[in-house]
Amino acid sequence: MLEELLTTLTPRQQEAVSHSLGPLLILAGAGTGKSTTITAKIACMIEKQGIAPDKILALTFSREAAINMERKVRDLLGQGVDVKVSTFHAFCAELIRENAEICGVSDHFTIFEEIDAAILIYKELNTTSRTAALYANTIAKAKDLNISIDQFKEYLETRKAGLFEFVGEEAWEQFYTEFRIKLNTFHLKNKDEQKTLKAEKKDWQTFRSWNNNPSES
Repeated sequence: MLEELLTTLTPRQQEAVSHSLGPLLILAGAGTGKSTTITAKIACMIEKQGIAPDKILALTFSREAAINMERKVRDLLGQGVDVKVSTFHAFCAELIRENAEICGVSDHFTIFEEIDAAILIYKELNTTSRTAALYANTIAKAKDLNISIDQFKEYLETRKAGLFEFVGEEAWEQFYTEFRIKLNTFHLKNKDEQKTLKAEKKDWQTFRSWNNNPSES
């Protein structure tokens, strides 16, 4: 089956599969056959280069991709082939659990998704679900930026100052207050007023998107 698969690959894919010295970066869009190429690469490493399956680690971003890749490898080489295929998060969690004492954590830790964090904040701080979600989102953004909460506050203040410089603090506060009132009384308005407000909301979302990513405009 491996030889049959190799004949279906493009010359560039075959080049990637046969590459054996040093790292290799593959850049390609969705649906272009990256997973197929990596699967063929793994099979060739085992069957043609004599590399032991337990010496190979394949990491993906999604559970579905990991399951699919593992299935493809076993279809090519047989069910007895045990290649480690996992998501980045699952592999890192396993690595930390195996070295929990060195990492200074319990080996029974649980990884919180953003929604889990929001639920915990909601329960422990006795706040509203919306506020809890905002807190969780703020924490997630700080983690994405690899900065502390204090640094994130400084970052937000910088963005806020830039916004006030653009529209003026008083004008911004007035606009924000008026818009919140409009949203909170949306159900009391007639259809024409609701239609107008929806258009304003769309403009606001566009503006906020621009403010978050000014370089994309």
